[in-house]
Amino acid sequence: GGGGRPGSKRVDILPLFGRLSNQEQHRVFHPGGRRRIVLATNIAETSLTVPGIHYVVDTGLARISRYSSRTKVQRLPVEEISQASAKQRSGRSGRIADGIAIRLYSQEDFEARPEFTDPEILRTHLASVILAMAALGLGDISDFPFVLPPDKRAVKDGIALLVELGALEEDKGHRKGNATGADGSATGSSAAGNSGYSLTPVGRDLARIPADPRLARMLVAAHAAGVVDMLAVLVAALSIQDIRERPLEHQARADQLHARFASDSDFTSIILLWNYIQTRRKELSGNQFRKLCREELLHYVRAREWMDLVRQFLSIVQDLGWEISNIPHVRKLVFDPTALNEDVLHQCVLTGMVSHIGMREGNSRQFLGTRNSHFVIHPSSQLAKKPPQWIIAAELVETSQVFARTVGPCKPEWVEQVAGHMTKATYSEPYWSAKRSAAMIHEKIMLLGLPIIADRVVSLSKVDRPQAREMFIRRALVEGDWRTHHRFFAHNQEVLAEASQLEDKARRRNIVVDDETLYNFYDARLPESVVSARHFDSWWKKARHGHPHLLDFDLDALIESPEAAAAAGEFPDTWIQGSLRFDLSYVFEPGRPDDGITMRVPLPLLATVDEEQAQWLVAGMREELCVALIRSLPKALRKSVVPASNFAAAALGRMSAFDGPIDRALADALRSLGGTGIDAEDFDWSKVPPHLRMNVAAIDRHGKVVAASRDISQLKADLSGQITQAIAKASAQGRMCGAGHGAAGSDGRTGGQGAQGPQNGHGAAAKSGSSGGRGTGSKGRRGAASSAGMGGDELTRAAEWTAEGIGVIPEHIETIIDGQPVQAYPAILAQDGAMIVRAFPTKQAAAAQQFKTVLDLMVAEVRVQPQQMIKGLPLRQRVAMETYSSRVGTNSAPSSGRSNGGSKQTGASNKTGGSRRNGGAQQTGVAQGVVGLVADCVAVACRDILTSIGPVLRDPDEADRAIEQARQKVPGMVRQMVVAVAPAILAVEDMRAELREWSGPVIKDIEQQLEFYLPQHAVARHGVGHLKHVPRYVAAVKQRLEDLEAQPDRDEDLEEQVRQAFEYYRATVDRLPSARAHSPQLKEVRWMIEELRVSLFAQNLGTTRSVSVARIRKALEKIR
Repeated sequence: GGGGRPGSKRVDILPLFGRLSNQEQHRVFHPGGRRRIVLATNIAETSLTVPGIHYVVDTGLARISRYSSRTKVQRLPVEEISQASAKQRSGRSGRIADGIAIRLYSQEDFEARPEFTDPEILRTHLASVILAMAALGLGDISDFPFVLPPDKRAVKDGIALLVELGALEEDKGHRKGNATGADGSATGSSAAGNSGYSLTPVGRDLARIPADPRLARMLVAAHAAGVVDMLAVLVAALSIQDIRERPLEHQARADQLHARFASDSDFTSIILLWNYIQTRRKELSGNQFRKLCREELLHYVRAREWMDLVRQFLSIVQDLGWEISNIPHVRKLVFDPTALNEDVLHQCVLTGMVSHIGMREGNSRQFLGTRNSHFVIHPSSQLAKKPPQWIIAAELVETSQVFARTVGPCKPEWVEQVAGHMTKATYSEPYWSAKRSAAMIHEKIMLLGLPIIADRVVSLSKVDRPQAREMFIRRALVEGDWRTHHRFFAHNQEVLAEASQLEDKARRRNIVVDDETLYNFYDARLPESVVSARHFDSWWKKARHGHPHLLDFDLDALIESPEAAAAAGEFPDTWIQGSLRFDLSYVFEPGRPDDGITMRVPLPLLATVDEEQAQWLVAGMREELCVALIRSLPKALRKSVVPASNFAAAALGRMSAFDGPIDRALADALRSLGGTGIDAEDFDWSKVPPHLRMNVAAIDRHGKVVAASRDISQLKADLSGQITQAIAKASAQGRMCGAGHGAAGSDGRTGGQGAQGPQNGHGAAAKSGSSGGRGTGSKGRRGAASSAGMGGDELTRAAEWTAEGIGVIPEHIETIIDGQPVQAYPAILAQDGAMIVRAFPTKQAAAAQQFKTVLDLMVAEVRVQPQQMIKGLPLRQRVAMETYSSRVGTNSAPSSGRSNGGSKQTGASNKTGGSRRNGGAQQTGVAQGVVGLVADCVAVACRDILTSIGPVLRDPDEADRAIEQARQKVPGMVRQMVVAVAPAILAVEDMRAELREWSGPVIKDIEQQLEFYLPQHAVARHGVGHLKHVPRYVAAVKQRLEDLEAQPDRDEDLEEQVRQAFEYYRATVDRLPSARAHSPQLKEVRWMIEELRVSLFAQNLGTTRSVSVARIRKALEKIR
């Protein structure tokens, strides 16, 4: 198109450059009637006459092809032209008439430029020249008499490329002289003269193929892969300019037409394009084919040139004498797209373009190439928009940046196969693989700085066999970190474990030989070829027949200190407690939870562990324990028993093992040795190292540790529920598996059929029981015990507890747990509408449950009318009782023990007339008001009666008598309790009402004080004896409030004494075991603090005893 100012003649602007189509290029040679402006590259500089040119505008610049020795790519930089080129350009204006040349640079700039353009030998890659000279035997290129010798770096790069292609190899023989082969080509080291390289067979083939060495190398690889015909087509296409045209005014149409050949590889696209033009050429005449090419923007002349080159390459292949299958004539050469093996195609391309591969950098379009180069895919490629992770390029050209032209996908593992001689492997971080039973190492494969394999694990024996052998011996044979079934290894592990156990017991590490000795043992016996488990298995399979004990350890040889090993005899493997035996294990790893000695106890037997005996540990640890206890004494006491080790050894001689607690025995022995004032309480067990306290591990029936602790009491408390369930199940299973059906025979053992026991087998009588012969009723009698529907942890169950059914509950039964006879303690409980006999691990737990069950039965049978209990009381007391009951919610009796799923029984509200002593009695809801308080009193009264009778009643007849007493006595007792506590409730409620008008820290303290007086179930918690004094305590509170306004400082001083008493109290609670936190002695001291308040704030009211902070502290110190 053209244009200009309005009114001026129109102007044609025509481009002229090498990649224009023929039609576009020919337009400049056909002048028209209008002015023309031709925008040309240096293609118009020489050998070309454009008609009608009168003016030349010379920019003084040109894009000149140069090979870069640094980046190893062919560059097309824009450079200043030489004087010769400038003169050639000026001559374009005077070809047919006088013209004018305008140079856009100064005369000084022109004169400073070089006279001539650099010759091509200085600007191009020399691989082809070096290869031809080597094949012709022309000697070293540096000695050849060039008119202008090439740069040494260019020569070096050319040789490097030929080595990369496998055309040259380093001449290790350094033979001298020039030998010539039969075909006239040079052989031996003289092929490259004095360069130290010789021509390879591949190089001789490359020299006879008239193509760039890279492209020729692709043909050689195609011969080996059997795809010479396909690669001949590809190499020919890469040797000429692309036949696909893309005119400026038809770019969109060209892209649409060429998209028919699109593929995920530009190389495959070339093959598809070849198939298309071959097919169309066969179908059309010559003129029709030419017209087709013009219409579909394909360069006809280049297409013909492509076909001719393919024909020539196939002819040369035949001249090389390669053994190839019959290749059809070029006109018939078409490839089946479905049978096209793209991997083979790209591998052949890779052989010639090894240094043209690239790895994508993250998710960008930038690629990292060899020699730390960076490039992008040229926009004309089909892969430019969605590039793969790895690519291979036929050409790397630098213009505005480095572009990769004609690219295809590549796999990095191909590089090792194709160019193994070019890769470099680095190794790091050797390690032992138990899975492979071999030493491994991380391998990184680099190709000219490009990581082909970033991290691959290979066998260390491939790199360093001595180190691989050493790691195999140390890690597999010495440390045992491998999988094997060899008998010698199992034997050696057993011997090592036995020897190591001696160290754990003696807590020393110098008894067993070290790993270096074991390594030397194996090293002297294994051959050098054994570097992994696979090699070892192969060798040992043959060697063991002649020397079956060659690799066996001997225990005596493993022990380095016989004296220390002998001392380990004081560390038994079994703990004996009566008839029970528990496994012991030893660990010598300070800091580990199980460091020291551990007793493994089956969960059902945990309750039988004697804590006092466990404190003694084993004989080998007692002296160290005694030393630690002596060192835990206060300094004043410790002075009389130093040095501790001497006194500990002497004290042990005077102590009898397991005779009482060890701290008491030690204190007695130290006093007899001259220690003054030392008692068992003076030892501070918290300062004793953990490994000197028995660690008890409770294990389930699968041998798995459920829990472990050095505080045996706490462990029992934490697992009490599981212990009870386990012992119950074990006892029930013993009954199920026994010869008889009884829960317990007359001798108290499960599974036996007692001589005097019930014939139906469900009676429970023990030899140690009080009356074992009761309950011999017949099978069909009402109330007989039954095993139908019994749970796995039940000994027996029945609808009611009667003499004819369940009968007398024995004090203990005997069962077998883990092969050991163990005593369990049965008790009865109400659950799921029935009476159930279940075994408990301790006598105390069974007694508590038996007491609770009988108490619940007594409460359920008592009939008390709440209104009758408060009848006659003053109105204000009745109102106060209503308020108290509503506030604390005392609408049910307090729990008298641990709940086992029994029904609720309040006594005061039980009017259903349910069956006596059954587990299904359900109580109706209790109304608000004093009903809850009365129910609380009923429970306390029944508890007092049961305590006076028994308190543990195992005979149902005795339980009947207790219930009858409760029916008769409880109403009167409840009335007395209600009358006794009513003043206390009234006093507290009145004070609460008064406190609503007060605020401040003192008021909060008083509110907490009142909460202590009347908590939920106050009668059961405190007893009537203490509650009778509450009115006096409240009167003291009232007097305190009166004095508070007048003397606030005095109140603060007095309150400080109360706070001090509470600190002593809380410290004692923290010091005591959890089982002693609610002892009667501690509760009594708590009420002493209330008496202290009276003596401080209202001394005129008097106290029940002499009380002070010092007296309280002394009373607390006596509690143990």
